[in-house]
Amino acid sequence: GRVTFGALGDSYYEYLLKTWLQGGKTETRLRDAYDAAMNGMISKLVHTSSPSNLAYVADLENGNIVHKMDHLVCFLPGVLAL
Repeated sequence: GRVTFGALGDSYYEYLLKTWLQGGKTETRLRDAYDAAMNGMISKLVHTSSPSNLAYVADLENGNIVHKMDHLVCFLPGVLAL
């Protein structure tokens, strides 16, 4: 399987949070799923480039880190700001 915060994955995580917010914060399963995804992203997919030391969000494919950042990950900070 593949885990990505880029193409084909970004909207899922975004709408977990937006649906929870628009629903009056009543469906805790949505917030729980969003929180679990963000915690997993931070602990497993956030890496630092070398030699520039810049943070990026990698992909996970079949259990292996793919050290690239999809261009659609650029929207992730906006979702985190919500």
